[in-house]
Formats: sequence, C-alpha cells, structure tokens
Amino acid sequence: MPAGCEFKPGVKYFCLFLFFLMAINEHIYSQERSEYFSHQGKKIYYEVHGKGEPLLLLHGYTQSLKSWLPFLKEFSENFQVFLIDLPGHGMSDSFTEELSIPSIANALHAFLENQKLKNVKAIGFSFGGDILFQLAVRYPQDLASMIIIGACGSWNANDFPKWMDLLSYKNIDNLPWMREQHRDEMQIKAIFDQLKNYKIYVSEEELKKIEIPVMLVYGDQEDSVTWECIMKAKENMSDTRLWVLPDSPHRAHTGKNQEQFLKESITFLINVK
Repeated sequence: MPAGCEFKPGVKYFCLFLFFLMAINEHIYSQERSEYFSHQGKKIYYEVHGKGEPLLLLHGYTQSLKSWLPFLKEFSENFQVFLIDLPGHGMSDSFTEELSIPSIANALHAFLENQKLKNVKAIGFSFGGDILFQLAVRYPQDLASMIIIGACGSWNANDFPKWMDLLSYKNIDNLPWMREQHRDEMQIKAIFDQLKNYKIYVSEEELKKIEIPVMLVYGDQEDSVTWECIMKAKENMSDTRLWVLPDSPHRAHTGKNQEQFLKESITFLINVK
C-alpha cells in the first residue's frame, strides 16, 4: 500500500486504485517471459524482455542467446527484445538433421507469425546475420530494418580450414563458452559436427530484393568474411550503411566497441523508417 494510505479511510479507494496502477506499471517495466516454440517437431527456446517496438537478436554459430546478455539492459530500455536460441543451440533442441540456414529462416518466420509480429527490427551476428539475409529475401514483410555484424549472406565453412580446425571437439577445453552456453556434450558435438554443412549463398539478384534499411558492421581485422563479399552486399542492396570498425576482429561489436555499438545501433534502429 502507498505510504500515507494506511489510516485515512476517506481516501481508501483512491489509494487502492493508486496501488493497482503501481502494480501494473511495475509489471509492464519488468515483464519478462521465457518459453518454447515448437516447429516441425523441434523446440526453440526464446525470451522476451522490455517493452516497445520488437527487436530480434540472433547469435552466432556455437553461441546462444546468452551472448547478447551484456547488451540486454540498453536494448530492453528502448525495445521489446526477443532473444532466441537458434536451432541446435542453447536451450533449443539439438541438431538431428543436416544444418540448413534456409530452413532456420523458415522456422524463424513461423516464430514471428506465431508471435503475430511483422516489420520487426533485427540484429544478427555472423550465423545470425546470414539467417537474416535469408529471412529478408524470403519473407520481406517480416523485417523493417536490420543490422548485420560479421556476415554478408554468403559463406562456406569449408573455405576456412582454420575455423574448421578451431571449432572442433578436440579443442573443447579451449572454448569455455561452449559448456557455459549449451546443455550437454551431445549438443556441443552436434554443433561441431554440423559446421561442415554451414554453406549459404545469396545472389546479387536476391540482394537487390532487399529494400529495407541495412547497417553492415565490419571489423577491419575480420578473418572469416571477405571484404569483397561485404562490398557485394553493400552495392546490391538499395539502402545500406557500412560501418567499418578499426582494429576489430570478427566480433566487432564486443569488447572496446560495445558502448559505441550500442549507441550507434539504437540510434539507427530508432531513426530509420
């Protein structure tokens, strides 16, 4: 009960109403939910934080939605944030079939339909960015704008033997986030095993179909996405900004760049129409 209401019968009902409003307000600002969405017999785990326009955050391969937690406070103060453990990762069901990024884009579309969401803003890192390219091409009504970090829509893991060797179960003890972000060893092994099937390509014609505002974020020390592929994406989409971060690797939005990334990305997502 609000202070001052305890011994004033004349204002009892006003105070009860005030208390009710305070309770609603607290619920709105702290509302969070975590649930599973089922698609073609597979469970996909997701969380919702904050309020406002919907913002979808997609993590990289071998990661989970936990990789976005350092950014969650700022994003959830401006948007209703949807965090998803992409198929095969985190709390979602493990891979039992061959990795297919178009199939994951289809599952994501089904999720957005289930949530009655259209024209959402989205940020995707690496694997998550490649999925957003597919979503934008296949279901243009799903996205209003997107920020892509360390991805260009086309990638074949087999062209990067260094990554294939690094991201293997033999190195599990050197990859501490794997056990922190995933359920068990079987799931982790499946993620490593499916890396060889990470093959995706988006054509110039498909890129030309993407008409929403796009920000491409690229670290100038990037060693898994070529500059040529980034420029192909930039030159073939109609409304694209390219932000190159100096002295920054594949995860250009993290570490020393995190504060600036939050500021620039929130400004972009709020202002683009």
